[in-house]
Amino acid sequence: MLHKALPVWENMLLPGGTLALAWNATRIERPEMVELVEQRTHLKVRDDAPYTQLVHTVDRVIKRRDVLVAVKG
Repeated sequence: MLHKALPVWENMLLPGGTLALAWNATRIERPEMVELVEQRTHLKVRDDAPYTQLVHTVDRVIKRRDVLVAVKG
């Protein structure tokens, strides 16, 4: 689904626009998600603090949710 959706979402953004993705990081690790966004779009993933420190617990089912922020140039 993300392979198809990411380019569409990128096209909807104006220059300087931001995409924020939150996902269950116990199923897809952050490096995998960063790689996917970088392969499927031209967005610049913010892979520096504080953007790399957004991981958090939601409940007993989702033990680790992460957030990825990417900006359109």
